[in-house]
Amino acid sequence: MSKGLTPIQRENKESFIEMPKLFRNVKFTDNEIFMYAIIEGLSRNPLKVAHTGVNQIITFIGMFVNSKTKGKIKESLECLRKLGLIEVYDDNILTTIVEEIKPANYYFIQTIEREKELGFTKVFYTDFYKIMTLDDKYRKKILRVYFEIMSHIFYTNTNPRVAFPNIDTIADATGIDRKSVMRYVKVLMENQIIYCLTIKISENKNKNYYGRWIHKEEVMGYARQNEEGEIEELSEAA
Repeated sequence: MSKGLTPIQRENKESFIEMPKLFRNVKFTDNEIFMYAIIEGLSRNPLKVAHTGVNQIITFIGMFVNSKTKGKIKESLECLRKLGLIEVYDDNILTTIVEEIKPANYYFIQTIEREKELGFTKVFYTDFYKIMTLDDKYRKKILRVYFEIMSHIFYTNTNPRVAFPNIDTIADATGIDRKSVMRYVKVLMENQIIYCLTIKISENKNKNYYGRWIHKEEVMGYARQNEEGEIEELSEAA
């Protein structure tokens, strides 16, 4: 990235995936959210469609192509289609809708905008790529935790790039148990994707402040400013 720019100026030069906040609902599976992110990411081209298929997606995310993974990917695509979140076509001018998705075939897949009033969350390519290439079998759940944290950050010219949902809020929104949420936040920290600052407010109460790693200094400054006089302990931890 360019030198001499502020973190926000550097971030403004980054590409991102628009993930509907509709996904902040436990009715959606980790596979569906992960799959939508891949399709939306691959659709960032002049045609605004992803030219891909089941086998190609499996290879793209570094999984083995076998009957089990084929079945999972196909099922996730079919679910997204039934929910009206994607459409699958045989041609690049999007006229022939595919009746049945076959693993060996290439398709033209288009994401569909829904629930516009809920808005979308920015999932930055650099962060998504790091998550997608993690050597961790729970990377889909890690993406879900990242997505939930990022959904609490409002990208306007005046709002800070900081969020402070508590662990229970994240657990409730994702359907992931509290202990696992804490582990996934730690993984995001260790891989410099999300920065989390834990402040000990009192003997039995902590408060977490989150931001993208690029905004580490802003998270620290915002937390200190807003918890001034109450901080007993400041540490980089989930």
